[in-house]
Amino acid sequence: MDANYRRVSNVVILWEIELAMATMLALRGTANPPTPTPQIGRYLLQLRRVLPADGELLVQPGDKVEPGTVVGTCTLSPQRTAVDVASMLGIAPGRVEESLVVAPGERCAEGALIATHRRLLGLRTRTVLAPFTGHIGGFSSRSGLAWFEGDSQEIALPAGLYGSVIDVVPPREAVIEAEAVVVRGIYGVGGEASGNLTTVLSQTPETEERLILVSREPATVDVMRRATQLQAAGVVAPSAARKDMAALGMDPLARPSMHTWKGPPLFLTEGFGEQTMTDTLWELLTAQPVAWATVVARPDLHVFLLVLPIRSLAPKDAWTRFGPGSRLKSAGMSMEPGEARLDAFLPFPLAVPSGLRLPAAETIDAEERRASVPISELEWLM
Repeated sequence: MDANYRRVSNVVILWEIELAMATMLALRGTANPPTPTPQIGRYLLQLRRVLPADGELLVQPGDKVEPGTVVGTCTLSPQRTAVDVASMLGIAPGRVEESLVVAPGERCAEGALIATHRRLLGLRTRTVLAPFTGHIGGFSSRSGLAWFEGDSQEIALPAGLYGSVIDVVPPREAVIEAEAVVVRGIYGVGGEASGNLTTVLSQTPETEERLILVSREPATVDVMRRATQLQAAGVVAPSAARKDMAALGMDPLARPSMHTWKGPPLFLTEGFGEQTMTDTLWELLTAQPVAWATVVARPDLHVFLLVLPIRSLAPKDAWTRFGPGSRLKSAGMSMEPGEARLDAFLPFPLAVPSGLRLPAAETIDAEERRASVPISELEWLM
């Protein structure tokens, strides 16, 4: 393996936890706090693709994969729950059958009416709604319960990036090795999404390709709602005001389990408030078409990544600009611009005086002196 690379797997996750802790510490007590700049690096990643249930893996070690390559399939068992119809309607258990408005076995959507009862001469009506998409599997006239069953779900797990399969662990897991530029963001909500990067969303798209919107301006309520309306796969933006995020159901101070946002994932590169995207990152994302980037916005895991496949980027953008050998304008040291260069990204976080541990790189100056510097203190010479 090239000495300029650092193999990264769980290390990336550990770094993200440290960054998330630093961000949340800064966030508490202020509406739109200052946050670190985005951190960009080129890595040889080992990514685990895991099925949600036991299934069949369709790849073998050595296989080349693309974003749409299906690495495995499985079937999720139907969700089942008991609904206390009698108690919810205020009726005797023996009257449950006559209250049903859908027959057992008849499919209905989430939130659809499944039972109703009028009281006080019809002046008051109580209802029971379907907890999820499925059907009534049966009911009991003795207990007043109805059993609601969801649909079985077929899952096809895509590779999500260009790379090679280096290991498979039946019946759920495949490990893919990929060379990529990784942008570690400040915050994100909505899960994982993949697609082609674009700066414009069309109201009548000519193709069915999945698109991730890249905005140089902050993500507002209107931007996110429009992205949802136009079925964007995700949104990459520099920042967002906390009040807007709260209005959308993604308050960064709330527990991830309390988030109600159902739209495309949002990935923030700069911080909170009204910051714009840095010129360096904007050029990287928009100077040329980027095929099939992946956004990972998992606040529950404190992981906020934008993965850009190397084959989608020109060498000057992916390697010379940010990789080992690139010249630095500033590296936390007193020297003239261009005197220092990036030698390697360190595979472990660096402790700083504040007590935090941050992702770091090793730099080297004109006199071959080396120093370990937090990536947030690096500034590339353009």
